[in-house]
Amino acid sequence: MNKKIYIITGIVLFLIIILFFVFRKEENDIDPVVDDKDDVIYEISKERKREIEEKKDKDFYEENIIEYLGWTEKDFVEKHGRPDRVTQHYLGGEVFHYEEMNMSLLFSKEGVVSNISLSSGAEVLGVEVGMTFNQIKEILGEPTYGPDIDEHDGDYFMNYFLGDKTEDLGELELWISADERDGKTTRIDILWKKYSK
Repeated sequence: MNKKIYIITGIVLFLIIILFFVFRKEENDIDPVVDDKDDVIYEISKERKREIEEKKDKDFYEENIIEYLGWTEKDFVEKHGRPDRVTQHYLGGEVFHYEEMNMSLLFSKEGVVSNISLSSGAEVLGVEVGMTFNQIKEILGEPTYGPDIDEHDGDYFMNYFLGDKTEDLGELELWISADERDGKTTRIDILWKKYSK
């Protein structure tokens, strides 16, 4: 009789532990997924994913590069494969570097693309990294600021604020950098100010 009680008690405890982890996983907003290289790739809940997608309510979010804002690490890796390298951002989150795409993606702490950095040859909104400020102005019009010199690093910059403005900032910002005022641009950073977690 004691043996049956131990067996039944063991089965009940086992089921309770399994149910605990099942319900705990549903409550968690971030769901780690382990890929075949044993790297943890974060996925977010369907509700949070919908909430983020609702923020993308302007036409410019349909642009081929800008559409990646709000994607999860899992979404991006499934479509484009593992990055060439991964680094940690000084403010938190990971940066995935894709050399052939001339692009780096900053993932927020919850694993969502919040910023994109483009290097030579990459294109967004009809402008390409490597064009001059004047060439970009012919396509995008007058910038919100610049061109001017960044006193911290000595680079020249010009930026465009797109979408709704809050506290004098755009919901989406293009920061375009060059080594010289009349030289070719070296980088375009796409900052998604509307996203927050």
